[in-house]
Amino acid sequence: MKKSKNHIICKVCEQKSALKIDPYDITTILYKAESSNPRFHNYESAYCENCGVIFMIDFPDQKKLIDFYNSDYRVSDYAIKLSNDRVIDLPIQIPFCGISYSRFKMFYNILKLSGLEEPTSNSYFIDYGGYQGFFLLAVRQSFGCAVVNYDYSQEGVNYAKNSFGIDGVVGKDISKDKFKFKADFISLVHVFEHLEDPVKFLKHIRQNVINSNGKLYIEIPNIYGDALVDPTHFYTFNELSISNTLKLGGFEIKKMITHSSPYTEAKGILKENISLIAIPSYKPAEIKEPLSFSDFSKDLKRKYRNDHVRYTIILFKKLTYTFYNFIKHLFGLVFEKLFHVNIRKLFGK
Repeated sequence: MKKSKNHIICKVCEQKSALKIDPYDITTILYKAESSNPRFHNYESAYCENCGVIFMIDFPDQKKLIDFYNSDYRVSDYAIKLSNDRVIDLPIQIPFCGISYSRFKMFYNILKLSGLEEPTSNSYFIDYGGYQGFFLLAVRQSFGCAVVNYDYSQEGVNYAKNSFGIDGVVGKDISKDKFKFKADFISLVHVFEHLEDPVKFLKHIRQNVINSNGKLYIEIPNIYGDALVDPTHFYTFNELSISNTLKLGGFEIKKMITHSSPYTEAKGILKENISLIAIPSYKPAEIKEPLSFSDFSKDLKRKYRNDHVRYTIILFKKLTYTFYNFIKHLFGLVFEKLFHVNIRKLFGK
């Protein structure tokens, strides 16, 4: 494939094969392709014609990123703003703690579908980015294995330890940190897209962290969903590009599915997430060539519009049901007011 001078070096496959994405070429009312918080980072993205990955061209300043993670990113809907810009918040992130716990079900399902062995009481399970430990709590409840919570947040690691007795490691460098034992299972649940160098990380865990017969579970946002709005998402994937990335890092996918679990307003329609389970590979990395930039942009726009149609139908059905309830209650109110009759008693309901 001939590359013009406009091509950018891809941060995954390191080929000069990426082109900048114009968000207005693909944005719809349902799905936007620009930063949801331009005050923090108004990023630009590029699409690689060699491996298919979408990546953030310029990463945010590291200090700003850490400050954002420890402030706006994890402030809940229940936070209370006081005078002098003080903010107090709950020690657990409701409802995100429940969502984190619920994400275990997809891991359990895909593990069953893959035919791979489940963890046992002798297994060693590391969750990268486990924060307050709710995903690992479900793992331990289900399999009784030893679990370790790896996170950059001291507060999150402490909470998991004090509340659930889950041992933790406060990260220093995710692509260098090692553990006492090699892991039988590793998970990254909505963490992989936040890594600055995913291939370097994969090579590190393959060589230093996971057993030769270990399993790697990853759940990430799907590009065919609302993935290009988060200013902390350094990378965005579809099924082909995440497969290529894992191959470059020395892993082979055994099972992969797209889904909307555990929550979405249009559950079952909008495939917002990709989940996969992979094992270490010792084969040469042979990546598959993705769509051209032009064809990918058209395909993405088409799928965004198709989802928009489906979502509009869902909203119309909800509106119809709401209107029906409105008419029912309005009629009941008027009838009871005019005739002084209890409709529920009249109809035996």
